Amino acid sequence: MTGGNPELWRRLTRHLDRALGLPRADRAAYLDGLRDSDDEAARELAALLAAHDAAGDERFLENRAPHPMLPSIEPGQSLGAYVLERELGRGGMGSVWLARRTDGRFERAVAVKFPDPSLIGRGGEERFRQEGGILARLVHPHIAQLLDAGVTADSQPFLVIEHVDGVPLDRYCVDHGLPVEACIRLFLDVLSAVTAAHAQLVVHRDLKPANVLVTRNGQVKLLDFGIAKLLDQPASPAASSQMTRVGVFALTPEYAAPEQVSGAPVSTATDIYALGVMLYVLLSGRHPVTIPVQAPLDLVRAVLDTVPADMSAAVGADSPALKAKLRGDLDTIVRKAMSKEPADRYASAASFADDLSRYLRHDPIAARPDSAAYRIRKLVRRNRAGAALAGLALVSAVTGVIATVHQAGLAREERDYALRQLARAEAVIDLDQFLLTEAAPMGRPLEVSELLQRAEQIVRRQAAGGAVSRVDLLLSIGDQYDILDEVDRARDVLEMAYAEARATDDPSLRARSACALAGAVAAGGGWTRAKELVAEGQAFLPDERRHVLDRIRCLKAASHVARVDDDGASAISRIEEARALLEKSPYRSEIQELSILMDVAESYRVAGRQAEALPSFERAAALLAALGRDQTQKAGTLYNNWALSLELSGRPRDAEAVYRRGIEVSRSDEAGEAVSPMLLLNYSRVLWRLGMLDKAARHAEEAYDRALDSGFAVVVNQSVIVLARIYRDRGELARSVAILEEGDRRWRLWLPAGHAAFASLDLQHGLTAHARGDTPAALRLIDRAYLIAEDARRRGSNADFTPVVLTRRAEVRNAAGRSREAEEDARLALDRLRAVLPPDFLSALRADAYLALGRALEAEGRGAEGNTALVEALKHFEGSMGLDHPQTVALRRQLGRPG
Repeated sequence: MTGGNPELWRRLTRHLDRALGLPRADRAAYLDGLRDSDDEAARELAALLAAHDAAGDERFLENRAPHPMLPSIEPGQSLGAYVLERELGRGGMGSVWLARRTDGRFERAVAVKFPDPSLIGRGGEERFRQEGGILARLVHPHIAQLLDAGVTADSQPFLVIEHVDGVPLDRYCVDHGLPVEACIRLFLDVLSAVTAAHAQLVVHRDLKPANVLVTRNGQVKLLDFGIAKLLDQPASPAASSQMTRVGVFALTPEYAAPEQVSGAPVSTATDIYALGVMLYVLLSGRHPVTIPVQAPLDLVRAVLDTVPADMSAAVGADSPALKAKLRGDLDTIVRKAMSKEPADRYASAASFADDLSRYLRHDPIAARPDSAAYRIRKLVRRNRAGAALAGLALVSAVTGVIATVHQAGLAREERDYALRQLARAEAVIDLDQFLLTEAAPMGRPLEVSELLQRAEQIVRRQAAGGAVSRVDLLLSIGDQYDILDEVDRARDVLEMAYAEARATDDPSLRARSACALAGAVAAGGGWTRAKELVAEGQAFLPDERRHVLDRIRCLKAASHVARVDDDGASAISRIEEARALLEKSPYRSEIQELSILMDVAESYRVAGRQAEALPSFERAAALLAALGRDQTQKAGTLYNNWALSLELSGRPRDAEAVYRRGIEVSRSDEAGEAVSPMLLLNYSRVLWRLGMLDKAARHAEEAYDRALDSGFAVVVNQSVIVLARIYRDRGELARSVAILEEGDRRWRLWLPAGHAAFASLDLQHGLTAHARGDTPAALRLIDRAYLIAEDARRRGSNADFTPVVLTRRAEVRNAAGRSREAEEDARLALDRLRAVLPPDFLSALRADAYLALGRALEAEGRGAEGNTALVEALKHFEGSMGLDHPQTVALRRQLGRPG
């Protein structure tokens, strides 16, 4: 198809009208004649005519009758654990039934969808099962979760989805008479769901009001997310040149983006377009395509060629209040989302949501061209009372003259400031260009660290440009050393920049150099000096608009220092303050938003608040991909931290996939030398948790060896814990003991006595003692681990390690015949987890605790209660570890569950 090529489409339009006016039998001769003059248009026209004929034969714009291949489905029919109750609806894509689960795991109703088998494709049953497993992991409060996917004995695919008792979004807004602002707030929930799904690389492809239900209590639920992925057939040469049957029916024409109707590749931008149409319909009550659509090609023309009227124009003169409300920012926002070219739309659903949130706050939106008059209007809108009082002042004329003179002075100052910033940017760009094109010897590429060393030598000798330019260059080089984890080099360069900046009277330069150095000093353990440097940097900055980015930079540094100092509350407070400043800043950009978002996520992660960290990581990953930076070192860092947050929340299967993405991004050659030892170690830990012991051992040993060679003490010391676990589970108890004894020596040199980290070391000692049959020693060591962890928790430590220790102690106590105490430990572990994880969050941590509780209750002779706990454990194992994990399989077998 045209792929959205306007020039080709203009050529095609003329020929389409003529060809469609001919009988089918005469069209071949017309195409032959066209090939002589325009072969490209002839090929595209042939594909369009074929799609037109096929779609017309199958009544494209109408619901089809049930497919003759669809097997008979009746009430009372069983699908594994589900029993069908009644049909909820039937259409061209298949049928939907209400069902209930009957195996005791949960009693809520579910919806079972039976897609038309012809939409799955030949040999698609196995792929359907696999994709269903992937999409079932897409958990979000505003997405109706895909719970299961399978194929019946007679080859009928089915989907099990959370049942939502609600009405479509547009109808809900009309029925409740909601004003524009309330409709937008509901729509923001939709954007939140789409953002989360895009972060998991899942595109909906069929967004429309009917797929967004609102419950009686106003809860938004997005349906069918990812089902288009299940229905989509693998690409083939033939599929690329025609509108395939799946391509036709796995979308709703009225909400399809130009690239969908033209056969071009879809992306997250495709969903943005559909969201724009949805918002247009929601706010104006009208659809942007108003021309009569009689056939598929009418729709193609309308979507590709017709520029819809703005919403405010579409509502007409009969609704003056609504017309005024939609005119301006809302028209601009929707127009951007519905741009014909994907690149011109919002870069992400998060950016779309951000502009709508700005509108609700009466802040300037990012989509609107900036102007002083526009910003003044927004200021007056936010401060109506002050504006009214100012208008009553009798001295307004005099005040206006004074303000004009004052603003002229400010304008000159800001102009001079901008020129200085431009000069600094040019100096940095000039150095980058030299390094990339001239610094390397002929025929030999330089490593990044070598380039930085050359840059450092050049700048140290540089006199031209003065101290200001040299300081900026040193700050840039120091930042790059920091990114490469070359902490000592970063600190040396930044110390030089700081010393030179103090000799100037430039407040921006002095603040930036002090705050940049603070981060490097904190990384080396100098927390007291780091805090002093941040305070010094902030004190240099006047409270002026032009210094807002410098204040943000210092707040980011303060948050970083607090994270290193294990002060999670301060880290969150500082970075949230930085985010608030950026939202109000006239200088914001998506790059800055990404940087802030990554720091927000990391601050919540370090503070142990994983449930709040994960959505920020997802948004950051989506924005990173939208900016085309998902193959950069920044991406590798983001994936590592995101995966660590998933791991800490008890989602090792999800963490493994994200860690693997980080490794793929970081690996520059087959040897994988670019992959950080820390990333390798983190990856090995989730591999161990998933039972892949040999692979985990290889990665952990590689991380240990490389960290030992480079003096990376943190990784060496943490490797002890991981290797002890792996060796113990492989039955290599002597190796487990030996590595723990090495850990004792290292940790005593590294950490002060009583440090919270010793809890994990004592726990591993205890579990290894238990594996060797020394239960008294095991319990003594685990008791000591619990006391250390509990003391840290009471002192406000960010990470609460007590649920893990309590669960493991419950297992050992139960094995020792102390089931009553084991039950108490397991229940306390579950209580502690409730404080940090949402109620419906499926977690391996909860799975372990429920399993320990069930085993203890069974040992006490309380079989029914024990069975209830084991059923709950199975739910969490399946959701966090996967259906094929050994613990999941063993527990399912014990409970007599199918599969």
